[in-house]
Amino acid sequence: MLPSHTLNIGILAHVDAGKTSLTERLLYDAGALARLGSVDAGDSCTDSGELERLRGITIRSAVASFTAGGVRINLIDTPATPTSSPRSNAPWGCWTAPCSCCPRWRACSPAPGC
Repeated sequence: MLPSHTLNIGILAHVDAGKTSLTERLLYDAGALARLGSVDAGDSCTDSGELERLRGITIRSAVASFTAGGVRINLIDTPATPTSSPRSNAPWGCWTAPCSCCPRWRACSPAPGC
C-alpha cells in the first residue's frame, strides 16, 4: 500500500541532547532498522560519515524514512548549530539546515549495515 501522505519531522536540539539516538530509536521501533545502533559505538544509521563516527557528532543532516499507518515519515537528523557546538571545528560550509517545507533537502544514504 502506498502512503497516503508524507510527514517530515526535523529533530532539532542543542549539542549532545540525543537527536541521533532519538532518530535511531524511532527507526528501530518502527521496524526500519534490524538492530539498534549507537552514537557512542559509531554505528548509528544516520551518522555515516567517517568524521561523524570518529567524533560521535552529527556534521551533516541526514534523512531516514519509514511508513506507519499509511503515512510516510521522513526523520531529519540535524547537527547542532555551529555556535552551540564547542566540540565542532567543522567549517561553516559543512553545516546544513534542512527545511521540511522545501522539497530540495538532500536524503543521505544510510550507513552500511543499516
